[in-house]
Amino acid sequence: MPSLITTWRKSKYRLSISRNIESLCIEKQYRDRLGKLESGMLWRIGLRPASVQPIPLNDLFMQYRPEWHVGEHYHLRYNLADSYPVQLLEAYKDIGWRVLEPAYFRRTAFFNWWSHIDGVGFRYDWYVYPSTFPAHFPTEKIRRKATYLINLFEKIRREGYCTGEHTNQVISIVESPFVSTRYNEPISTDGYEIWSGHHRAACLYALGKKVVTAVVLRDRRGPVK
Repeated sequence: MPSLITTWRKSKYRLSISRNIESLCIEKQYRDRLGKLESGMLWRIGLRPASVQPIPLNDLFMQYRPEWHVGEHYHLRYNLADSYPVQLLEAYKDIGWRVLEPAYFRRTAFFNWWSHIDGVGFRYDWYVYPSTFPAHFPTEKIRRKATYLINLFEKIRREGYCTGEHTNQVISIVESPFVSTRYNEPISTDGYEIWSGHHRAACLYALGKKVVTAVVLRDRRGPVK
């Protein structure tokens, strides 16, 4: 009888093969920008690249999740400029790593947002909606997320966006909020919703960039009946 580790490795290998095959369904001009993994996931969920465009960062919105936007966060639509990651990076630019000192960090909107999500405790799995899986963010995990964001900011400041080995990590955005086109949530924006690359977009905004090259996605599957 195969061990659990052997079974896991085989299933992981099959998933990798499946995603590589699915990624080939995305046109090469987009696959080269997104990478095989991201391309395969987009094919699986029914999002298709429509174009690659220079997009004003002020036209980008953070992704809306109905399970998280509840209570005081109900239907809040955050433009990238007003988002919690950008706010944290602006504070970092002012006071450096002191932004992560507990007395300060716990007062940030970034910390409060992820603490709120920890209280919700789950997220929808959009691949098999309305199934859910746990989403917990204790204090140390939130701090690690903030540390990752700051390190990414410094990396992009040094090396630029989508350079070197990262040329296939272009930000992807959807024409309309995913929960609107797929699940008929009455959400709208006067711009684009970020699908993948929230942290990269926040870093670019905090660095004073005005425009980003992004892959624009379109929901080909339509509303769930």
